[in-house]
Order: sequence, then structure tokens, then C-alpha cells
Amino acid sequence: MRVACLEDGSLLPGLEERPLAGDASTRRYSRVRAPDGSTAILARYPAESLAQFERDIAVAAWCEQHGLRVPRRYQVVANAGVCCFEDWGDDDAEAVLRRLDRRSREARALELIGPLETLASIPAEDLPPWNPPLDETRLRRELEGCETWFFKGVLKWQRSAAFGRWFDHLAARVARHPIRVCHRDYHLNNLFFLPEGTVGMLDIQDILAGPDTYDAVSLLGDRTFPELLDSHFQRGWLEHWARRTAAGPGWEQRARETQAQRGFKVLGTFARLSRQRRGSYVRWMAPLARRMAGLGEALGAPPRLVALLIDWAVEGELPGR
Repeated sequence: MRVACLEDGSLLPGLEERPLAGDASTRRYSRVRAPDGSTAILARYPAESLAQFERDIAVAAWCEQHGLRVPRRYQVVANAGVCCFEDWGDDDAEAVLRRLDRRSREARALELIGPLETLASIPAEDLPPWNPPLDETRLRRELEGCETWFFKGVLKWQRSAAFGRWFDHLAARVARHPIRVCHRDYHLNNLFFLPEGTVGMLDIQDILAGPDTYDAVSLLGDRTFPELLDSHFQRGWLEHWARRTAAGPGWEQRARETQAQRGFKVLGTFARLSRQRRGSYVRWMAPLARRMAGLGEALGAPPRLVALLIDWAVEGELPGR
């Protein structure tokens, strides 16, 4: 299916459109099916987001030019903020890995290093300034979200000077890491094993310059990867990543620091989105809090911060919570 819309963005006659589950953005997605069974995905942007729409189309074109596999665009209706693009189906990387036995699952998970190898080969200075880099200011601002939405909003713990100093230190450390082009939200639900043998990526609009280990630890620590592949395999996966992307000396410590910053940031994001009823994120929060407790302790976090995380993780994992 190459064309799905008229010039005003309305659907062509004879096509069936079914909304897809929403995400945390204002974009809306649907699957369009033709009488011959072919399908495509429609992305619709609100009228006030047409500049964002044009920019996202430019990001997709840039990714293709640099050898990254993203959905092929079939039709772009710029004035209506509508794009018709390739449908990869519902079987994202998580769904595929869940169906496999342990050995097959581990082999396929190693394929997910491929796009990161390509990203690592692109000089960061070649990336257009679509998004501000993950510098110290932005890294610290993200940690403020954890303080506000998780520690204060969920745990009812008022802002702590000791917590703040440690988050200051963490952001400063991560900001000094080598810089690479980052997908920014590299997790199993944004990745697809494609029939041609490559790994495709969704949600590329947030691409930016950031710490060299950022995407790798995003995959290992976010959502369901820790449920599907044990910590021993994760260590081996990270070593494979380091070799294939030519990570420099000290990458192990950088990975721990970045994983802590990313994990605390995500904990705050999940708390905010759950509070706003914008998705089912609660189920990932307790395991993430437990991992952040262990990582925080290893990196010198205040003991009270670690204790709060452990206590809440235990409570959060109780039946009925």
C-alpha cells in the first residue's frame, strides 16, 4: 500500500482504519488495511505540531542516509500532518524474544547491537541540532523529575539536600563521558527483527548527542529486558557491545554511571505518566527501583535513598499492589 490518504489527510475510500494503542505523546497511530490485505501505518499529528511533523520526517530521512533501518515512508501529507509508512506488524523484539528458548533468545538479543554499531560509527558533529544534547544541565534536570514525581510524589519524601548533592555529582560525572549519537529510547518495544535480517527502530524523533553508553544501558535496564535475559547474559552482551562499537577504556564504570542516571530518570518518568494515567507503567517501577537501589549503593548514593528504594520495591511487588 503506497498511498492511503487524500490531500487533506482523509482516508481513501475502501480502506479500513483501526487505531493503535497510544503512547505518551500527542501523536496518534492507526493501522490501515486495503481490500487486498496489504497494510500500512498512519501517523497523525495535531495541527499545532506541524513543525514537529516536518522535523520528524527529516530525522527519518537522515537515519536512512546513514544506514539505519527505519520504517519506509510511503506518503507524506505535510499540510495535514499525516504520514503513511511501512507496517512492521505487532511482533516487536520483546514479543519475538518471549517465544524463544533461552539459547535462541540470547542469540537474537545479540543482533540488537547492530543499530548501536551503526550509530557509533556516525560522528556526533554530523548530527543536525534537532534536539539539545544530553549535557550536564539536561541530565540533572531529568533527575529532578525523579525527585519530584517519584521521591516526593510516590514516596511522599520531601526534597533532601543530601539526595540533591548526589544527583548533582552523578549528572556531572555522566556529562564528562565521551559523546555519541544516541537513539535516546532504545528498548525492546521500539525494536523489530525484520525479515531481511536487520533490526529496525521506531521512535527515532528524539535522536541526539549523548553519553557513549546511553543506548546500551537503556536496552539492558528498561522495561522487560531484565525479565527475559539474566544478569550474566547482560554482562556478556555489554562486553560484545563494547568490542563492536570500539568503546574506549573505562566503559564499564561509564556504563554503571549512565545506567544510574537513566534509571532514576525513567523511574521519575514512569511515576509521572502513571499519575497522569497515560499508560501502564506501574508494573516496571518496583523492579527498576530495586535495581537502582543496588546500583546507587555501589556508586555511593546516600544510605537513606537506598533504603527508601528497597522498602518501596518490596511493598510495590506485594500481591495486589
